[in-house]
Formats: sequence, C-alpha cells, structure tokens
Amino acid sequence: MKLGKTDEALRLAREAYKLNVKSGNRGKAAVRLSQMAEPMISAGNLDQARDSLLIAVPILLNNGNNYSLSVCYRQLGDIEKDKGDAAKATEYYLRALALCKLLGNKQVERSVRHGLWNTLKDSQPTEALKHLEAYTELTDSIFSERGSQD
Repeated sequence: MKLGKTDEALRLAREAYKLNVKSGNRGKAAVRLSQMAEPMISAGNLDQARDSLLIAVPILLNNGNNYSLSVCYRQLGDIEKDKGDAAKATEYYLRALALCKLLGNKQVERSVRHGLWNTLKDSQPTEALKHLEAYTELTDSIFSERGSQD
C-alpha cells in the first residue's frame, strides 16, 4: 500500500470505527479495528496493529463473525512473522486456515498459505512446500473463476 493510500485508508477506517462505537455497534467496531490494522501493518506500525487486533478478536469470537476473525488471525500471523516469531505466526495462521476451510474462503486462505510458506520455509521446508503448493492451486482456482465470470 502506498503511503498516501495507507494514510487515507487508516483515516477512513478510524472515522467508521468512531461512528460504530458512538452507535454502540461493537461488532462493526471490531471489524473496523481489523480494517485499521491493515494500513498500520503496511506502514510498519506492528505493535499498534496488534493491539487493535487483540481488542477485536474476542468481540468477533463472541459475535461469531468467522470471516472477520479469519482476517484478524491472518493479520496477526503477518505481524508475528514480521516480528520474527515463527511459532506465534504459525499458530495464528493455522487458526485462520481452519476458519477459511470452514467458510470456503479462498482469498484469505490464499494469503494464509503464502504466510505459512514464508514462515516455515527455513525451519520446516517439507511442510512449507505443502502450503506453497496449496497457495499455487488456490491462485489458479481464483483466477480461473474470475476468467469464467468475464
């Protein structure tokens, strides 16, 4: 994400978050925290992004919002990977992966598989290769589906 786009995305997500909090919609506010985390991650504000996500996760769990929860877990995996904690990253990615499979969410699963491959390629190359192969298959499937819709 380019710096100007990152700033704009964060500004808009913060405005929406404030509106959701003001209206008492905790579920939507939790989704906005996840939306705020993405530009924070892009800008390198990993601790701030993690803090937002750790507030959002229990609310999303309580509301049963598995789609947004899978995104949060993927984001937490990305953060821990970037911070160098492969064990935590893998734990979050696997949580996201389980939800993606449950939901049939190929887009988020594709990102999770890529994160798992990057996280595991040095320490567990055989396992990492499985995720890279799944990532490639998902990519082909997604682009094939898009092509058939045109």
